[in-house]
Amino acid sequence: MNAQKFNDLLKRMKYDKNAVEEFYNAFYLTIKAHVKYRFGYLADPEDMAQDIFMKLYTMETPSYVKAPAKWLGKFSDNFVIDQLRASRPELGLLESHPSDFDLEKTIVKFDLKNAMSHLDEVAQKIIYMNYWERYSLKDVAVILNMSYGNVRQIACRAYKKLKLYLKS
Repeated sequence: MNAQKFNDLLKRMKYDKNAVEEFYNAFYLTIKAHVKYRFGYLADPEDMAQDIFMKLYTMETPSYVKAPAKWLGKFSDNFVIDQLRASRPELGLLESHPSDFDLEKTIVKFDLKNAMSHLDEVAQKIIYMNYWERYSLKDVAVILNMSYGNVRQIACRAYKKLKLYLKS
């Protein structure tokens, strides 16, 4: 969809039911796929896509969007990140209550996040699901549609890599 039509639909969504339907039909699957690809196991793509559309419907219309696909992707990313921060504060670096602030825990979280950044995306998902979400490796294999042996091998190598990064 070109930028002119995108902007027109975005503006008409406030008062035109057909514009809402057209916008939804044009972008729902794209947004859902984008959320699933970018956030995987952290967010439910269907729920997030619906919430994103509600936010688009109720927000103040931007003046003009030059690159609709890029803008919609960034808008979706920001929305999902805000939702995750609100619903899962344990994913953040600092605690929300300064009185509960524990320097040692914060340093450990920071070090762990830095070490995790050295792993590839699949290994990060496996470690996150196994360690923080407490899924067994068999469950992780089913969720990620991978063989158990492959997940076990990736997890083993990733934990070894994390151990090396955390020691240094």
